[in-house]
Amino acid sequence: MNHSSCVFEIIEQTMKNSENQLSVSALCQMAGVSRSGYYAWLKAAPRRQAQEEQDRKDFELILAVFK
Repeated sequence: MNHSSCVFEIIEQTMKNSENQLSVSALCQMAGVSRSGYYAWLKAAPRRQAQEEQDRKDFELILAVFK
């Protein structure tokens, strides 16, 4: 996971916090990342999840062959 992904996760969690009064723009500016990058990261979440599931299946197959 790269640095930007970690930052985007923190921004996402902050936005979900009901006590948060900061905007996405403000959080992105403070973190030094682009707002468009944050939204692109959000949009790509299903693709990342699908890739993670495929990686897990591939790992299990390799492990089964190894054993």
